[in-house]
Amino acid sequence: MRHALAAAVVIAKAGRRLRKFVTKWRWPLAVLALIVIISGVSSREPYYPPFQVGIYDGKFIATGVIQSGSASTLRTMVNWYPRIRTLVLLRVPGSIDFDNNWAMVRLIREAGLTTVVPAHGLVASGGTDLFIAGTERRMEQGACIGVHSWEEGYWSPFGTLFSHEGRDADPDDPNHARYLRELRRLGMPSAFYWFALKAAPHDGMHWMSVAEVERFKLATSVQGVAKEPDDNDCQNRIFWGPD
Repeated sequence: MRHALAAAVVIAKAGRRLRKFVTKWRWPLAVLALIVIISGVSSREPYYPPFQVGIYDGKFIATGVIQSGSASTLRTMVNWYPRIRTLVLLRVPGSIDFDNNWAMVRLIREAGLTTVVPAHGLVASGGTDLFIAGTERRMEQGACIGVHSWEEGYWSPFGTLFSHEGRDADPDDPNHARYLRELRRLGMPSAFYWFALKAAPHDGMHWMSVAEVERFKLATSVQGVAKEPDDNDCQNRIFWGPD
């Protein structure tokens, strides 16, 4: 009992000290909180959820970044719902796992799925690979399709991280052959690969025009009222996620 009363006294004293502190410093604390809130809003941290697949209106709906386990996620959905033949790529901004990315590409092609990027949708980097995997590929006017150079990082024996980009790599770099081999399986022209490398560095993104999409035969059909993707709008879709 004495211990409980002693603890209550300590808590009461701590509470009084805390109230005095907050009262004395309430305005500096309020200003600090406002600065933190404004900094959080102005920094516009990218919205990168993990890859996930849902179903709506008889179609698969995909969002998020491709990573370890993403191929299994898609394979499970395809096996569970074999009658669904369309994969809508709502917001797939890229990949952090090369093997999962291309495993999904092969799965989409082997399953004979139609891929769609809706007018308010976005694919970029590895997400664009998923789009071109479709046997039929529909792009709605206003959709964002982004490409850039790949980047490879590796650790030196001394613990230093090095990296190099595809646009700067030697012509005989084995990564070129690896990407070109995958694109040939999809029937894509090799010119598209070299275009993507030069279009933007790895830390940037080139949003393809409708003319460029048609030039490289990325889409089998372009639908809707003629509207070119807006670079700022496309970048905002990456930062703020699905509408």
